[in-house]
Amino acid sequence: MNSTITMADFYQLTKQKTLEIIDVREDYEYQMGHIPHAKNFPLSNLGETMSELDSEKELYLVCQSGARSENASA
Repeated sequence: MNSTITMADFYQLTKQKTLEIIDVREDYEYQMGHIPHAKNFPLSNLGETMSELDSEKELYLVCQSGARSENASA
């Protein structure tokens, strides 16, 4: 299921449980700063790396503005 949550809700979830966070920004953006424990799977090559993701887990896709994470979830 694809859905969007607010940053406030996302932050509250991180306090309640360990999340599977996928940062879909490019490597250089990820290196400049990222959410602790987030894994970097850039949108530009996500199709090639999808098999590395656990399809049984609930994934939280993040980027800088929300546009790339929304594209990645489509």
